[in-house]
Amino acid sequence: PVQTFDEAPFSKKIQKALKAAGFTSPSPIQAQSWPIAVAGQDLVAVAKTGSGKTLGFLLPAFRMIAETAGEEGASTGSSPATPLVLVLAPTRELATQIEAECTKFGKAAKVTSQAVFGGTPKGPQVKALKEGPQVLVATPGRLQDLMEMNAVSL
Repeated sequence: PVQTFDEAPFSKKIQKALKAAGFTSPSPIQAQSWPIAVAGQDLVAVAKTGSGKTLGFLLPAFRMIAETAGEEGASTGSSPATPLVLVLAPTRELATQIEAECTKFGKAAKVTSQAVFGGTPKGPQVKALKEGPQVLVATPGRLQDLMEMNAVSL
């Protein structure tokens, strides 16, 4: 397990962003999940709301994006979008929360993200996808719609 942010397998900018956000050390779910996720192994984890699960999977994803920088990845300016990371969320509320964390910590990692979900017009979401987000946070129904429209390719 990772006991301190200094031991965490992330850039100094990410570590600084974590400390700036008021975190003093990894939560138990982060301490256990980060080494497994960074190693590219499958992981199933259960923890209470507010325990740090989102950063438990986002930060390893950001690291993977940084490691593959320069390789073929997220497309920009064309359709369909080809995100490097897909986060599926069951509700638009959860998708919005996850994307907010992506935005907050993605700045330090220079990672771009976009959330897409139902209940809102597709047009602005399709337009945002043309910017080529590296992380796509989506609800299943809207993801299927956008794939059928050829706005997203996985």
